[in-house]
Amino acid sequence: MKAIMKIYLLTLLCFVASSLANAEDKNSNKKEDMNNYKKEITLWYEAFTNKNPALLDRILHETWVDIPAPPGTPAGPEGAKPLLAQLTLPSMI
Repeated sequence: MKAIMKIYLLTLLCFVASSLANAEDKNSNKKEDMNNYKKEITLWYEAFTNKNPALLDRILHETWVDIPAPPGTPAGPEGAKPLLAQLTLPSMI
């Protein structure tokens, strides 16, 4: 009976240890994902603030589509660059 109990406890200990190791990996991935997300958001605002459409090449995937996009708008950064230009034109007021 003692041998079975030792095996059971050893198995349980291994399971708990592996669960904790996996939890640490997931948390570090979440932090990395959040850091990447923050960098992309910062670049998005920087593109509009500095009126720099070239930054959209670093942010948007080539298949990205604005929804709803005007007819004939290309996918990816090339479709967003004219929008950025229109939104950052100086005010005529």
